[in-house]
Amino acid sequence: MTSAVPLSPALQEEVRQRFAHYTSKDIVLDQEIDPTLIGGIVAQMGSLVVDGSIRNELLRLRTALVGDHRGGLA
Repeated sequence: MTSAVPLSPALQEEVRQRFAHYTSKDIVLDQEIDPTLIGGIVAQMGSLVVDGSIRNELLRLRTALVGDHRGGLA
């Protein structure tokens, strides 16, 4: 799991429990910090990536408003 700032132990446990409930598996969190996320978290479980970062939300909003100008069709 990657977050913009370090998560408190209580919040880490809440995240762990939610993913455990979602997957019906034991979850072990490995926390990394990436300030470029701005806020929220990005979690990877095997090949599944859950991106709840503010950076990702802003990118999606930009694409919705002005289109994708990274070389693709708008």
